[in-house]
Amino acid sequence: MNEKLVLDAGALSLHIANHDGVRRYFDRIISGQCQGLISAFNVCEFYYKACQKIWKTNR
Repeated sequence: MNEKLVLDAGALSLHIANHDGVRRYFDRIISGQCQGLISAFNVCEFYYKACQKIWKTNR
C-alpha cells in the first residue's frame, strides 16, 4: 500500500452524501488498496460546515 490519497472537507462531504464522484476513491481506501489522509484542519472544516448546515436547517 504505497499509494496515498489526500482528502479535503469537500471530498468528505461528498462521501457522506453518497456521491458517485468520490465513491471509487473511498472504496479503494476502505478496501485497503491505498491509504487515505486528511488533516485535522480539514476535519474541523467539515464539522463546522456540517453544524452550520444543520443549524440553518433547524431554524
